[in-house]
Amino acid sequence: MKVFKILLTSCFMLIAAQSFAFAGSGKAIVPYWYAFDNGGTNYQSSHIRISNFTDHDLIVKISIYNKDATIYAGNVEYENLQAGDTEIGAGKSAGCIIRGYPLNTVFTGYAIIEWKNKDGDNDAVGLVSWADWAQKTPSRGFSIPVNNGMPF
Repeated sequence: MKVFKILLTSCFMLIAAQSFAFAGSGKAIVPYWYAFDNGGTNYQSSHIRISNFTDHDLIVKISIYNKDATIYAGNVEYENLQAGDTEIGAGKSAGCIIRGYPLNTVFTGYAIIEWKNKDGDNDAVGLVSWADWAQKTPSRGFSIPVNNGMPF
């Protein structure tokens, strides 16, 4: 009977450990962003938008890097998001706008979007994202693919 209890306890612990190991999470790269501001009418910015399409709350982090892999310390405006880990509710969206600062300097780089389930749920994918670049004068822009448009 003692051996049976040990085996049963071991099986339970193995199953419990696997449920934590396979908790939903994901990562995608925004391959390029561009920002510039001349202090006048010609400013250019990049926008990153994410949407949680699951039935569960997610913890999301967007890390924005310069082209030399250092953290971008310029002007970033967050919408329903913070610089660190942020909870994004089920069915909610968030994003950020990367603006050029200091003035008259061109900035380029990339970003990494990471997510994990808040309560250890096991969603295979959790976010969909898109990014774009826009210039005010003349008004133009282009789309930046994130994960080839697929959820991650």
